[in-house]
Amino acid sequence: MSNTTPPTATFFPTVLVLMNIGSVATDIYLPSFPSIEVALHTPRSWVQLSLSLYLLALALSQLFYGPLSDKIGRRKIAQLGLMVSLFGTVLCMCSLDMFFLILGRILQGMGLGAGTALGRAIMRDVYSGDALARFGGMMAVGTSIFMAIAPAVGGYVQHYMGWRINFLLILIFTIIGVISIQFWLPETNRELNPAATKPKVILQTYLHLLKSPIFIGYSLCSSLAFGGLAAYFTSSPFLFQTIIGLSPVQYGWLALVTGAGLCLGGVLNAILIKLFGRHRILVVGIATVFFSGALMLGLGLSGYLNTMVIMLPMGFFTLGGAMMFSNSFAGAFQPFGKIAGFAGALYGCIQLLGGSAASTLIATIHETNQIPLALILISIGICGYFFQLLAFSYAVKHKDQ
Repeated sequence: MSNTTPPTATFFPTVLVLMNIGSVATDIYLPSFPSIEVALHTPRSWVQLSLSLYLLALALSQLFYGPLSDKIGRRKIAQLGLMVSLFGTVLCMCSLDMFFLILGRILQGMGLGAGTALGRAIMRDVYSGDALARFGGMMAVGTSIFMAIAPAVGGYVQHYMGWRINFLLILIFTIIGVISIQFWLPETNRELNPAATKPKVILQTYLHLLKSPIFIGYSLCSSLAFGGLAAYFTSSPFLFQTIIGLSPVQYGWLALVTGAGLCLGGVLNAILIKLFGRHRILVVGIATVFFSGALMLGLGLSGYLNTMVIMLPMGFFTLGGAMMFSNSFAGAFQPFGKIAGFAGALYGCIQLLGGSAASTLIATIHETNQIPLALILISIGICGYFFQLLAFSYAVKHKDQ
Protein backbone atom coordinates (compact mmCIF):
# COMPACT_ATOMS: atom_id res chain seq x y z
CA MET A 1 0.00 0.00 0.00
CA SER A 2 1.18 3.50 -0.79
CA ASN A 3 2.54 5.71 2.01
CA THR A 4 0.21 8.43 0.78
CA THR A 5 -3.02 6.46 0.80
CA PRO A 6 -5.99 8.81 0.16
CA PRO A 7 -8.83 8.85 2.72
CA THR A 8 -11.16 5.95 1.96
CA ALA A 9 -14.29 8.02 2.70
CA THR A 10 -13.74 10.09 -0.45
CA PHE A 11 -11.34 7.92 -2.46
CA PHE A 12 -13.54 4.82 -2.66
CA PRO A 13 -16.80 6.48 -3.80
CA THR A 14 -14.97 8.67 -6.33
CA VAL A 15 -13.15 5.73 -7.93
CA LEU A 16 -16.38 3.70 -7.77
CA VAL A 17 -18.26 6.39 -9.71
CA LEU A 18 -15.40 6.79 -12.18
CA MET A 19 -15.31 3.07 -12.94
CA ASN A 20 -19.07 2.60 -13.09
CA ILE A 21 -20.25 5.37 -15.40
CA GLY A 22 -19.45 2.96 -18.23
CA SER A 23 -21.41 0.21 -16.51
CA VAL A 24 -24.43 2.45 -15.99
CA ALA A 25 -24.24 3.52 -19.64
CA THR A 26 -24.29 -0.18 -20.53
CA ASP A 27 -27.15 -1.27 -18.29
CA ILE A 28 -29.65 1.53 -17.90
CA TYR A 29 -30.94 1.44 -21.47
CA LEU A 30 -31.28 -2.36 -21.69
CA PRO A 31 -35.03 -2.32 -20.84
CA SER A 32 -35.48 0.11 -23.76
CA PHE A 33 -34.17 -2.28 -26.45
CA PRO A 34 -37.59 -3.38 -27.75
CA SER A 35 -38.90 0.21 -27.68
CA ILE A 36 -35.85 1.55 -29.56
CA GLU A 37 -36.41 -1.17 -32.17
CA VAL A 38 -39.95 0.12 -32.73
CA ALA A 39 -39.30 3.85 -32.33
CA LEU A 40 -36.37 3.99 -34.76
CA HIS A 41 -37.82 1.39 -37.17
CA THR A 42 -34.67 -0.72 -37.02
CA PRO A 43 -33.95 -4.47 -36.91
CA ARG A 44 -33.35 -6.06 -33.50
CA SER A 45 -29.77 -6.92 -34.44
CA TRP A 46 -28.95 -3.21 -34.96
CA VAL A 47 -30.21 -2.34 -31.50
CA GLN A 48 -28.02 -5.11 -30.09
CA LEU A 49 -25.15 -3.83 -32.22
CA SER A 50 -25.36 -0.49 -30.41
CA LEU A 51 -24.19 -2.35 -27.30
CA SER A 52 -21.52 -4.37 -29.12
CA LEU A 53 -19.95 -1.31 -30.76
CA TYR A 54 -20.14 0.67 -27.54
CA LEU A 55 -18.17 -2.08 -25.80
CA LEU A 56 -15.68 -2.20 -28.67
CA ALA A 57 -15.07 1.56 -28.44
CA LEU A 58 -14.87 1.30 -24.66
CA ALA A 59 -12.22 -1.41 -25.06
CA LEU A 60 -9.98 0.12 -27.73
CA SER A 61 -10.02 3.65 -26.30
CA GLN A 62 -8.31 2.38 -23.15
CA LEU A 63 -5.15 1.66 -25.12
CA PHE A 64 -4.96 5.42 -25.73
CA TYR A 65 -5.76 6.58 -22.20
CA GLY A 66 -3.32 4.28 -20.41
CA PRO A 67 -0.08 5.70 -21.85
CA LEU A 68 -1.41 9.26 -21.58
CA SER A 69 -2.13 8.75 -17.89
CA ASP A 70 1.38 7.40 -17.30
CA LYS A 71 2.80 10.56 -18.87
CA ILE A 72 0.39 13.28 -17.73
CA GLY A 73 -1.38 11.77 -14.73
CA ARG A 74 -4.59 9.83 -14.05
CA ARG A 75 -6.77 12.76 -12.94
CA LYS A 76 -6.50 14.99 -16.02
CA ILE A 77 -7.01 12.13 -18.46
CA ALA A 78 -10.03 10.83 -16.55
CA GLN A 79 -11.65 14.25 -16.81
CA LEU A 80 -10.83 14.44 -20.53
CA GLY A 81 -12.48 11.10 -21.21
CA LEU A 82 -15.65 11.96 -19.34
CA MET A 83 -15.95 15.23 -21.26
CA VAL A 84 -15.75 13.33 -24.57
CA SER A 85 -18.49 10.96 -23.40
CA LEU A 86 -20.83 13.88 -22.67
CA PHE A 87 -20.97 14.72 -26.40
CA GLY A 88 -21.81 11.12 -27.27
CA THR A 89 -24.54 10.97 -24.65
CA VAL A 90 -26.20 14.15 -25.98
CA LEU A 91 -26.11 12.67 -29.51
CA CYS A 92 -27.79 9.47 -28.28
CA MET A 93 -30.45 11.44 -26.48
CA CYS A 94 -31.30 13.47 -29.60
CA SER A 95 -30.98 10.69 -32.22
CA LEU A 96 -33.72 10.40 -34.81
CA ASP A 97 -32.40 7.23 -36.46
CA MET A 98 -30.26 4.23 -35.57
CA PHE A 99 -27.13 5.54 -37.32
CA PHE A 100 -26.80 8.52 -34.99
CA LEU A 101 -27.67 6.44 -31.93
CA ILE A 102 -24.86 4.02 -32.76
CA LEU A 103 -22.49 6.93 -33.48
CA GLY A 104 -23.37 8.44 -30.11
CA ARG A 105 -22.77 5.12 -28.39
CA ILE A 106 -19.35 4.85 -30.02
CA LEU A 107 -18.44 8.34 -28.77
CA GLN A 108 -19.70 7.39 -25.33
CA GLY A 109 -17.50 4.32 -25.34
CA MET A 110 -14.47 6.28 -26.54
CA GLY A 111 -14.85 8.69 -23.64
CA LEU A 112 -15.84 6.32 -20.85
CA GLY A 113 -12.90 4.05 -21.60
CA ALA A 114 -10.88 6.51 -19.51
CA GLY A 115 -12.87 5.71 -16.39
CA THR A 116 -12.65 1.96 -16.83
CA ALA A 117 -8.91 1.87 -17.54
CA LEU A 118 -7.76 4.56 -15.14
CA GLY A 119 -9.87 3.37 -12.23
CA ARG A 120 -7.85 0.15 -12.18
CA ALA A 121 -4.56 2.01 -12.59
CA ILE A 122 -5.50 4.35 -9.73
CA MET A 123 -6.23 1.38 -7.47
CA ARG A 124 -2.87 -0.21 -8.38
CA ASP A 125 -1.14 3.11 -7.64
CA VAL A 126 -2.44 2.92 -4.09
CA TYR A 127 -2.72 -0.81 -3.29
CA SER A 128 -0.89 -4.06 -4.07
CA GLY A 129 -1.12 -7.81 -3.42
CA ASP A 130 -4.01 -9.14 -1.35
CA ALA A 131 -4.91 -5.59 -0.31
CA LEU A 132 -5.51 -4.87 -3.99
CA ALA A 133 -7.67 -7.98 -4.30
CA ARG A 134 -9.68 -6.98 -1.21
CA PHE A 135 -10.17 -3.45 -2.52
CA GLY A 136 -11.17 -5.00 -5.85
CA GLY A 137 -13.73 -7.07 -3.97
CA MET A 138 -15.12 -3.91 -2.38
CA MET A 139 -15.34 -2.37 -5.83
CA ALA A 140 -17.18 -5.47 -7.07
CA VAL A 141 -19.77 -4.99 -4.32
CA GLY A 142 -20.21 -1.33 -5.27
CA THR A 143 -20.39 -2.23 -8.94
CA SER A 144 -23.03 -4.85 -8.23
CA ILE A 145 -25.20 -2.18 -6.63
CA PHE A 146 -24.95 -0.01 -9.74
CA MET A 147 -25.67 -3.04 -11.93
CA ALA A 148 -28.77 -3.83 -9.91
CA ILE A 149 -30.08 -0.28 -9.75
CA ALA A 150 -29.40 0.87 -13.32
CA PRO A 151 -31.68 -1.56 -15.22
CA ALA A 152 -34.40 -1.25 -12.56
CA VAL A 153 -34.36 2.53 -12.90
CA GLY A 154 -34.16 2.16 -16.67
CA GLY A 155 -37.25 -0.04 -16.66
CA TYR A 156 -39.32 2.55 -14.80
CA VAL A 157 -38.00 5.38 -16.94
CA GLN A 158 -38.82 3.44 -20.11
CA HIS A 159 -42.32 2.68 -18.87
CA TYR A 160 -43.19 6.22 -17.78
CA MET A 161 -41.00 8.58 -19.81
CA GLY A 162 -39.37 6.72 -22.72
CA TRP A 163 -35.90 5.64 -23.73
CA ARG A 164 -34.41 9.11 -24.33
CA ILE A 165 -34.66 9.99 -20.63
CA ASN A 166 -32.38 7.05 -19.84
CA PHE A 167 -29.64 8.82 -21.79
CA LEU A 168 -30.41 12.02 -19.87
CA LEU A 169 -29.72 10.10 -16.65
CA ILE A 170 -26.39 8.89 -18.08
CA LEU A 171 -25.58 12.54 -18.84
CA ILE A 172 -26.33 13.58 -15.26
CA PHE A 173 -24.30 10.71 -13.79
CA THR A 174 -21.33 11.60 -16.00
CA ILE A 175 -21.46 15.20 -14.79
CA ILE A 176 -21.43 13.91 -11.21
CA GLY A 177 -18.28 11.96 -12.13
CA VAL A 178 -16.58 15.07 -13.50
CA ILE A 179 -17.39 17.02 -10.32
CA SER A 180 -16.24 14.16 -8.05
CA ILE A 181 -12.87 13.93 -9.80
CA GLN A 182 -12.41 17.67 -9.56
CA PHE A 183 -12.94 17.85 -5.80
CA TRP A 184 -12.10 14.42 -4.33
CA LEU A 185 -9.64 12.52 -6.53
CA PRO A 186 -5.95 13.28 -5.90
CA GLU A 187 -3.31 12.50 -8.49
CA THR A 188 -2.12 8.98 -7.62
CA ASN A 189 0.56 8.56 -10.27
CA ARG A 190 3.71 9.69 -8.45
CA GLU A 191 6.11 8.46 -11.13
CA LEU A 192 5.19 10.23 -14.36
CA ASN A 193 6.90 8.81 -17.43
CA PRO A 194 7.63 11.53 -20.04
CA ALA A 195 8.41 8.84 -22.64
CA ALA A 196 5.13 6.95 -22.12
CA THR A 197 3.46 8.28 -25.28
CA LYS A 198 6.37 7.64 -27.64
CA PRO A 199 5.27 5.08 -30.25
CA LYS A 200 8.29 2.88 -29.60
CA VAL A 201 7.68 2.89 -25.85
CA ILE A 202 3.96 2.16 -26.31
CA LEU A 203 4.67 -0.76 -28.63
CA GLN A 204 7.40 -2.22 -26.44
CA THR A 205 5.36 -1.91 -23.26
CA TYR A 206 2.22 -3.46 -24.69
CA LEU A 207 4.27 -6.28 -26.25
CA HIS A 208 5.91 -6.85 -22.87
CA LEU A 209 2.49 -7.25 -21.27
CA LEU A 210 1.13 -9.43 -24.07
CA LYS A 211 4.13 -11.75 -23.81
CA SER A 212 3.58 -12.23 -20.07
CA PRO A 213 1.67 -15.48 -19.39
CA ILE A 214 0.72 -14.05 -16.00
CA PHE A 215 -0.85 -10.91 -17.41
CA ILE A 216 -2.49 -12.46 -20.44
CA GLY A 217 -3.80 -15.51 -18.56
CA TYR A 218 -5.49 -13.52 -15.81
CA SER A 219 -6.71 -10.87 -18.25
CA LEU A 220 -8.40 -13.51 -20.39
CA CYS A 221 -10.12 -14.93 -17.29
CA SER A 222 -11.63 -11.51 -16.64
CA SER A 223 -12.47 -11.14 -20.32
CA LEU A 224 -14.39 -14.40 -20.27
CA ALA A 225 -16.36 -13.40 -17.18
CA PHE A 226 -17.34 -10.09 -18.73
CA GLY A 227 -18.18 -11.87 -21.98
CA GLY A 228 -20.80 -13.92 -20.12
CA LEU A 229 -22.38 -10.76 -18.70
CA ALA A 230 -22.34 -9.07 -22.10
CA ALA A 231 -23.99 -12.06 -23.75
CA TYR A 232 -26.71 -11.98 -21.11
CA PHE A 233 -27.18 -8.21 -21.44
CA THR A 234 -27.51 -8.48 -25.21
CA SER A 235 -29.99 -11.35 -25.33
CA SER A 236 -32.03 -10.84 -22.15
CA PRO A 237 -34.10 -7.74 -23.11
CA PHE A 238 -35.67 -9.58 -26.03
CA LEU A 239 -35.65 -13.00 -24.33
CA PHE A 240 -37.58 -11.74 -21.32
CA GLN A 241 -39.74 -9.01 -22.86
CA THR A 242 -40.47 -10.27 -26.39
CA ILE A 243 -40.49 -14.04 -25.83
CA ILE A 244 -41.45 -14.53 -22.16
CA GLY A 245 -43.60 -11.39 -22.04
CA LEU A 246 -42.29 -9.33 -19.13
CA SER A 247 -42.80 -5.57 -19.02
CA PRO A 248 -39.81 -3.17 -19.02
CA VAL A 249 -40.33 -2.61 -15.28
CA GLN A 250 -40.43 -6.33 -14.54
CA TYR A 251 -37.34 -6.89 -16.66
CA GLY A 252 -35.49 -4.08 -14.93
CA TRP A 253 -36.05 -5.64 -11.51
CA LEU A 254 -34.37 -8.86 -12.65
CA ALA A 255 -31.10 -6.97 -12.36
CA LEU A 256 -31.42 -7.45 -8.60
CA VAL A 257 -30.52 -11.10 -9.15
CA THR A 258 -27.34 -10.37 -11.10
CA GLY A 259 -26.50 -7.51 -8.77
CA ALA A 260 -27.02 -9.70 -5.69
CA GLY A 261 -24.80 -12.39 -7.19
CA LEU A 262 -21.99 -9.92 -7.85
CA CYS A 263 -22.41 -8.37 -4.41
CA LEU A 264 -22.38 -11.72 -2.59
CA GLY A 265 -19.42 -12.86 -4.68
CA GLY A 266 -17.51 -9.71 -3.78
CA VAL A 267 -18.25 -10.10 -0.06
CA LEU A 268 -17.33 -13.80 -0.03
CA ASN A 269 -14.18 -13.03 -1.99
CA ALA A 270 -13.07 -10.43 0.55
CA ILE A 271 -13.63 -12.90 3.41
CA LEU A 272 -12.31 -16.11 1.85
CA ILE A 273 -9.20 -14.58 0.28
CA LYS A 274 -7.77 -14.09 3.77
CA LEU A 275 -8.19 -17.82 4.47
CA PHE A 276 -7.36 -19.46 1.17
CA GLY A 277 -5.56 -16.90 -1.02
CA ARG A 278 -6.73 -15.32 -4.23
CA HIS A 279 -5.80 -18.17 -6.59
CA ARG A 280 -7.92 -20.84 -4.88
CA ILE A 281 -10.90 -18.49 -4.80
CA LEU A 282 -10.40 -17.75 -8.50
CA VAL A 283 -10.67 -21.48 -9.24
CA VAL A 284 -13.83 -21.69 -7.13
CA GLY A 285 -15.28 -18.79 -9.13
CA ILE A 286 -14.50 -20.50 -12.45
CA ALA A 287 -16.08 -23.76 -11.25
CA THR A 288 -19.21 -21.85 -10.21
CA VAL A 289 -19.43 -20.25 -13.66
CA PHE A 290 -19.19 -23.67 -15.34
CA PHE A 291 -21.92 -25.03 -13.05
CA SER A 292 -24.20 -22.10 -13.92
CA GLY A 293 -23.94 -22.84 -17.63
CA ALA A 294 -24.49 -26.57 -17.14
CA LEU A 295 -27.58 -25.87 -14.99
CA MET A 296 -29.02 -23.46 -17.58
CA LEU A 297 -28.36 -25.92 -20.40
CA GLY A 298 -29.95 -28.82 -18.53
CA LEU A 299 -33.10 -26.82 -17.81
CA GLY A 300 -33.23 -25.58 -21.40
CA LEU A 301 -32.87 -29.04 -22.91
CA SER A 302 -35.64 -30.22 -20.58
CA GLY A 303 -37.98 -27.75 -22.30
CA TYR A 304 -38.28 -25.20 -19.50
CA LEU A 305 -38.39 -21.53 -20.52
CA ASN A 306 -39.39 -19.02 -17.88
CA THR A 307 -37.85 -16.35 -15.73
CA MET A 308 -36.70 -18.70 -12.97
CA VAL A 309 -34.80 -21.19 -15.15
CA ILE A 310 -32.73 -18.33 -16.60
CA MET A 311 -32.21 -16.19 -13.52
CA LEU A 312 -31.29 -19.01 -11.13
CA PRO A 313 -28.25 -20.01 -13.22
CA MET A 314 -27.39 -16.33 -13.80
CA GLY A 315 -27.33 -15.84 -10.04
CA PHE A 316 -24.67 -18.55 -9.80
CA PHE A 317 -22.82 -17.08 -12.79
CA THR A 318 -22.56 -13.62 -11.26
CA LEU A 319 -21.47 -15.12 -7.92
CA GLY A 320 -18.58 -16.89 -9.64
CA GLY A 321 -17.96 -14.00 -12.00
CA ALA A 322 -17.35 -11.60 -9.09
CA MET A 323 -14.62 -13.93 -7.80
CA MET A 324 -13.12 -14.12 -11.27
CA PHE A 325 -13.09 -10.33 -11.69
CA SER A 326 -11.47 -9.50 -8.33
CA ASN A 327 -8.76 -12.15 -8.32
CA SER A 328 -7.93 -11.98 -12.03
CA PHE A 329 -7.45 -8.24 -11.62
CA ALA A 330 -5.09 -8.62 -8.66
CA GLY A 331 -3.13 -11.42 -10.33
CA ALA A 332 -2.69 -9.56 -13.61
CA PHE A 333 -1.57 -6.27 -12.02
CA GLN A 334 0.67 -7.53 -9.23
CA PRO A 335 3.96 -7.64 -11.24
CA PHE A 336 3.34 -4.41 -13.16
CA GLY A 337 2.99 -1.59 -10.62
CA LYS A 338 5.49 0.63 -12.46
CA ILE A 339 3.44 0.53 -15.68
CA ALA A 340 0.00 0.46 -14.09
CA GLY A 341 -1.43 2.85 -16.69
CA PHE A 342 -0.43 0.59 -19.56
CA ALA A 343 -1.51 -2.50 -17.64
CA GLY A 344 -4.90 -0.99 -16.75
CA ALA A 345 -5.49 0.04 -20.35
CA LEU A 346 -4.60 -3.31 -21.88
CA TYR A 347 -6.38 -5.28 -19.16
CA GLY A 348 -9.56 -3.27 -19.65
CA CYS A 349 -9.26 -3.55 -23.41
CA ILE A 350 -8.94 -7.34 -23.28
CA GLN A 351 -11.81 -7.61 -20.82
CA LEU A 352 -14.16 -5.49 -22.90
CA LEU A 353 -13.13 -7.08 -26.20
CA GLY A 354 -14.40 -10.32 -24.68
CA GLY A 355 -17.67 -8.57 -23.93
CA SER A 356 -17.92 -7.10 -27.41
CA ALA A 357 -17.18 -10.47 -29.03
CA ALA A 358 -19.76 -12.30 -26.92
CA SER A 359 -22.33 -9.56 -27.51
CA THR A 360 -21.76 -9.68 -31.27
CA LEU A 361 -21.94 -13.48 -31.26
CA ILE A 362 -25.27 -13.61 -29.43
CA ALA A 363 -26.64 -10.80 -31.64
CA THR A 364 -26.06 -12.94 -34.75
CA ILE A 365 -28.25 -15.68 -33.28
CA HIS A 366 -31.99 -15.07 -33.39
CA GLU A 367 -32.40 -16.91 -30.12
CA THR A 368 -35.77 -18.27 -29.04
CA ASN A 369 -34.57 -19.82 -25.77
CA GLN A 370 -31.72 -19.79 -23.28
CA ILE A 371 -29.63 -22.60 -24.80
CA PRO A 372 -27.21 -20.38 -26.82
CA LEU A 373 -26.49 -18.35 -23.66
CA ALA A 374 -25.97 -21.55 -21.65
CA LEU A 375 -23.43 -22.86 -24.15
CA ILE A 376 -21.49 -19.60 -23.91
CA LEU A 377 -21.39 -19.84 -20.10
CA ILE A 378 -20.14 -23.44 -20.22
CA SER A 379 -17.40 -22.45 -22.67
CA ILE A 380 -16.37 -19.62 -20.34
CA GLY A 381 -15.94 -22.04 -17.45
CA ILE A 382 -13.81 -24.45 -19.50
CA CYS A 383 -11.59 -21.80 -21.08
CA GLY A 384 -11.26 -19.91 -17.79
CA TYR A 385 -9.79 -22.97 -16.08
CA PHE A 386 -7.03 -23.32 -18.65
CA PHE A 387 -6.22 -19.59 -18.69
CA GLN A 388 -5.85 -19.39 -14.90
CA LEU A 389 -3.71 -22.53 -15.00
CA LEU A 390 -1.40 -20.87 -17.53
CA ALA A 391 -1.04 -17.73 -15.42
CA PHE A 392 -0.66 -19.42 -12.04
CA SER A 393 1.82 -22.05 -13.23
CA TYR A 394 4.07 -19.40 -14.71
CA ALA A 395 3.75 -17.20 -11.61
CA VAL A 396 4.75 -20.03 -9.29
CA LYS A 397 7.64 -21.04 -11.54
CA HIS A 398 9.02 -17.49 -11.56
CA LYS A 399 8.01 -16.68 -7.94
CA ASP A 400 5.93 -13.66 -9.01
CA GLN A 401 2.79 -14.80 -7.24
